Amino acid sequence: MVRYLFRLDDACPTMDHKKWARVINIFKKYNVKPIIAVIPNNEDPNNVVDAPRHDFWNEVIKWNELGYAIALHGYNHVYTTTDSGLVGINKFSEFAGVVYPIQKEKIDCWL
Repeated sequence: MVRYLFRLDDACPTMDHKKWARVINIFKKYNVKPIIAVIPNNEDPNNVVDAPRHDFWNEVIKWNELGYAIALHGYNHVYTTTDSGLVGINKFSEFAGVVYPIQKEKIDCWL
């Protein structure tokens, strides 16, 4: 049997909600359980498409109740280093190369 893993990055209150709704509806229709990676405190202007939705976190809870895995995708999505990290795909990161206490502080803010 073939299996696929779907991961959607950059979920945040200012994302393109219409596009996300279309994709979520497709996942519901076919009973697909994706990973949705959330930016809890988006400060990346590239991810400001719509006005902030004040019910965003309620939507995240609904996704979780549908069986979707919710992942942390950075904290504010602002790159602070030129470290390519473990995977080495990008030459910039919000976390790679940042000292542990600062990484922990960002993660703890979300929990």
